[in-house]
Amino acid sequence: TSTIQLALFIGSGLAGAVVSRFDPGIALFVDACTFVVSAITLLLMRSGRNLFSSSSAGDGKLTLTSSPEEPEEKPGFAADITFWQLLRTWRLLQVALLVVAFGNFLFNGMFEVALPTLAHDQLAAGASGYGLLMAAFGAGSLLGGLSAGLLGRIAHRGRLLLFLIMALACWYSFVPFAGGLPGAILLIGCAGLTNGLLTVF
Repeated sequence: TSTIQLALFIGSGLAGAVVSRFDPGIALFVDACTFVVSAITLLLMRSGRNLFSSSSAGDGKLTLTSSPEEPEEKPGFAADITFWQLLRTWRLLQVALLVVAFGNFLFNGMFEVALPTLAHDQLAAGASGYGLLMAAFGAGSLLGGLSAGLLGRIAHRGRLLLFLIMALACWYSFVPFAGGLPGAILLIGCAGLTNGLLTVF
């Protein structure tokens, strides 16, 4: 999580600077290259699926041997099961789809539609302002995650989580009324800090 927030902090600021100072096509090209890197990574992970266990030989050398004594993992579902059959029978998949759908609608809709519109129209900050807002959220999330890790176990965690959720809603609600880009950056940074605490707690 901290790595993702660090990437959000650095990448958002750089993306805003690139889009505002250069051609937006450069940012789109870099974005496309990241998908190529992800695809190559997945292919490398797929090629390394057949693992071998290493065992020490008598002379101290390492030899790669398979482990036939380990029992084969039996699949939890039939090989010919369809997605819709799996969706009807697996409650975890149903809940996960609902969570992902509502999360994308609320979180991504706010950050990828509402916030860019706010930065462009009301704040008149353009792409660089949107990059600063996203960088502030990433920095706050990184700081919140690290702080939560240092705090350790906290009593009455449920009450704390409820308070943090209410605070997060307040930060987001007051962003349009911040009065300018500095105030919006401060509120988004506070939202990121609260989000980082929630993620770890």
